[in-house]
Amino acid sequence: MRHPIISRLALISGLCLVLMGSQFSCSSGGDEDGGNGGPTGFDVELVLKTTGGTPRTNFDVGQSIVFELHVTNRSGSTQTLNLPSGQVYDLVLLDDNGTAPRWRWSFNRTFTPAASTLTFAGHQEQIYVYIWNGILDNGTQLMSGTYQVRGTLAYPQFDSDWRGNNALAAPLRTITISN
Repeated sequence: MRHPIISRLALISGLCLVLMGSQFSCSSGGDEDGGNGGPTGFDVELVLKTTGGTPRTNFDVGQSIVFELHVTNRSGSTQTLNLPSGQVYDLVLLDDNGTAPRWRWSFNRTFTPAASTLTFAGHQEQIYVYIWNGILDNGTQLMSGTYQVRGTLAYPQFDSDWRGNNALAAPLRTITISN
């Protein structure tokens, strides 16, 4: 009985952090729109943790994974990013050599279709947190194996190439799931 309550509290906490994060904006001013390498001046890092807060890249089958997408404006000035919709970020899990996602944070979520902006003050860091239970988009449990994960801001065309380089996407991280 206690496990479902803790899971729900963790999910609600993650949702609150995401909603608070969507109140902020992030981008580069001027003519850079995030395509073909994206705007400069940002550090984007994906940190993976256990629900106890320990950073790691090895998890057990059925173990929840905490995704923390850290986005930092490296410049001393305000930067604004124009986003094509109300979606601010996405998280993805790929087979080790695959290009099609096995899981996406945004799967079956609805976002306002209206363009939006995300603005960071100089040197501001924003962290987007999500706790994933390991259930894939097809409803099955993630099984043991080696996978690639990535976090990205939802810049224009962000989902056209999950393995491509972009200043608004964290580098791919390899994770191992074991029995």
